[in-house]
Amino acid sequence: MINLYYRATYAYRIEEFSRLMAEMKSIHSKVHDELVEVGIQKFSRVHCPRKRYQMMTTNIVEFMNSCILTIRKLPITSIAKFIRDLSKRWFHDCRCNTRETPTFLIGNSDRQIKDWVISS
Repeated sequence: MINLYYRATYAYRIEEFSRLMAEMKSIHSKVHDELVEVGIQKFSRVHCPRKRYQMMTTNIVEFMNSCILTIRKLPITSIAKFIRDLSKRWFHDCRCNTRETPTFLIGNSDRQIKDWVISS
């Protein structure tokens, strides 16, 4: 059961997650119901509501594989152009977000330091 939970947690595709959750429900429906009650977005990688900089994994190979999943059958030049455009968009978005940041720290770190200063 714990193996099913971990596999569902780290699933990269909704279909795989749904299949694993259905399997979990058939084995032990109470565990499945409790997980759904807690909220699948809290433990599921594929249902996470946050952007996470569009990366759902720290393994760059798996990440790029998930990005080009829909265009794999295209010619290699089209795939290379897609990856180039994707990289340009990410760097542009990061640059724009950095320009809008009033401090040198990212949002969470800045908030945490402000909270520490206020509480001290």
